[in-house]
Amino acid sequence: MKSVIRACAALFVFACGGKTQSDLTTPKPPSSTDSTTPSTPVETPTDPTAPSDPTIPDPPSTFDGGVIPSDPDAGTIPVDGGPPADRRLFPGEDLRAWRYEGFTIQNGLSSRVLYNYSVLGVIPEDGHDVLVITSNFNGRQSSNHTWILGDDDVVQRYGFDPTWYPTLKGPAVTGTSWTYIMNGTRTSAWTAVPTITVPAGTFNDCWRVDTTDATMRIGDVNYLVMCRGVGHVKTSQRSWNGYVLEYELVAKNF
Repeated sequence: MKSVIRACAALFVFACGGKTQSDLTTPKPPSSTDSTTPSTPVETPTDPTAPSDPTIPDPPSTFDGGVIPSDPDAGTIPVDGGPPADRRLFPGEDLRAWRYEGFTIQNGLSSRVLYNYSVLGVIPEDGHDVLVITSNFNGRQSSNHTWILGDDDVVQRYGFDPTWYPTLKGPAVTGTSWTYIMNGTRTSAWTAVPTITVPAGTFNDCWRVDTTDATMRIGDVNYLVMCRGVGHVKTSQRSWNGYVLEYELVAKNF
């Protein structure tokens, strides 16, 4: 389990735990103001769009006072409607929020996962505007600073660590990877996902990011899926020791 959790820390730490409200009520803004090289994709399941484990609970009927559309495609990017206006894989904006549900298996016991994250505000840092991200993962709160460099490029830093880590490093091309140091050497790799369906809807123009480190074994899986104009829609982690973590996007407020 430790190997999977450590690798998770490299990929959108706000996707692994957070410092925010337990629901997606709109937060108040704060008062204060490696080279990319082609490589063989990480060994992963062949169908990243396969249905999730049936133990994932049904999404709630409401979202921050509004009803989640009964049509799974309502309010989402149409599959055949061309590229979205916002090409960013993480379309972070002030006061935007995302909510996820899923399950985890530890020591043979399954439990529900409730997770959400939101953009608390925008602050100046290192001469640029960066996002303050807060999250809550089953009651565990955390936060980070996120700097969106481009459509496929995102760097983040955590706590008092001044280092910016390359969460996403473009251009997004299947088989391209990047390596960096964060509690050991980590490698992340891109794989195109043309279409994916999650409880929040059906989205196109998505990318799967698999991350590995030296503690993982053959067959271990650690990936997330990002969609243009939408953001993070799915996380899947499976370890040789039986540990499983799966969650998917249920709703967003934009």
